[in-house]
Amino acid sequence: MRTLLFSVALMLFVALTMVTGCAGYTIERVTKVNESKPGYRFYEPEPYILMTLGKVTVPVKPKTERGLIPRAEPQSEGPILPDNQGSEPTDPPRTAALLEDPKPASKDVWNAELIYLPNKKRQYRVETWARAGKADFEFKFRDGWLLESIGDKSDNSAFPVAAVKAFGDIASSVISTFGGMESANGEPQAIAYLFGFVYDEDGDIVGVYLAGTFTNKVSDQGKKPRRAALQNDYKLLEPKD
Repeated sequence: MRTLLFSVALMLFVALTMVTGCAGYTIERVTKVNESKPGYRFYEPEPYILMTLGKVTVPVKPKTERGLIPRAEPQSEGPILPDNQGSEPTDPPRTAALLEDPKPASKDVWNAELIYLPNKKRQYRVETWARAGKADFEFKFRDGWLLESIGDKSDNSAFPVAAVKAFGDIASSVISTFGGMESANGEPQAIAYLFGFVYDEDGDIVGVYLAGTFTNKVSDQGKKPRRAALQNDYKLLEPKD
């Protein structure tokens, strides 16, 4: 009798497991073998640093001193005439004037921003399945290609944002490495640079490369990417104390 009850309980457990546990999802990289399979396609995000040229106002010290505009001295003394006689004075009156404040100056600065772009060489697909019941999963995508979260799981592909500030601190020297993209008259033509990261076999950042240049002239766009190794090492990208 006890064996019979155990067998019935085991069958009920298996049946409930099949009903409640037969729903899920699969994520796999798209290859030539499975590229025809159904599912929502998305791409692996790749971090880039976008450097944009901007201007900041340089503070100036206001001039608060007051001065007097001097009056021209007479060349020679003549007879004193009554107030209603004689010619009108030609020298300007003595007046007080506030000295003009210098106009605010501006200088060019490079602003660093972390952005993510799709790696078109690494495409994935997500497919849900349900044998007995329904697949109740929530997939959150951004811009149609970036998988941010699944259900209540947060995104774990964040890149250290502190690296943006550290990279911005060395942006001037890095940009100068690529020649500055200056025109014949010395004015910079480049208004934005897009930098990608170079990784070693362990996934550590070992350098950067110029992925793209954006200028005011169409002929200067689409330059061939050039690579430059970071001086010292990856510590340049670590947060500063």
